[in-house]
Amino acid sequence: MLLARCQPYLFSCVAVRCDSSNVHLPDPATWTPGAGVQTLSYQAQKITYVADLSQPTLLVENELAINGWRSDDPRVQPAKAGIPLRAWRLPAGQYQFSASYHEPGRALQGLALAAALAAWLGCAFALRRYRPRPTPRR
Repeated sequence: MLLARCQPYLFSCVAVRCDSSNVHLPDPATWTPGAGVQTLSYQAQKITYVADLSQPTLLVENELAINGWRSDDPRVQPAKAGIPLRAWRLPAGQYQFSASYHEPGRALQGLALAAALAAWLGCAFALRRYRPRPTPRR
C-alpha cells in the first residue's frame, strides 16, 4: 500500500521556538511519535486530526513539505521547520482540524484553458462562415 498512515511528531513550542522564524528541532534520531494528536482520516490530499494539547505545539509530519497544504482551522498554521517535512503550529486545546492540499495556480490554469477553448471555437466558427467567392470564368 502506497499511502502509509501519517506519523505525527510533536514538539513543545517553548523548546523549539516555533513562534519565531527559526525553528530549532532536535536531532531526528531522537524523535518519537507524540501523544496529543491522533490521525482520524488519512487520504492522499486530506488528513484529519484530533488534538488534545496542554500547550502550543509544533507538529511535524513524515510527509514532504509541498506548497499548497492548508488547514481548515485558522488557528492551525503551516510552519517552516528548516527541513523538507510538513510542519504545523498548533494552539493548546481540544479540537479537530483537517489539512488539505490545493494545487497552487489551479484556478489560473482553468481560466487559461477556458480562454484558449473560447479562442479556438471562435476561430473555427469564423473559418466555417468564411467562404471564398468563386472566380469568374473567362
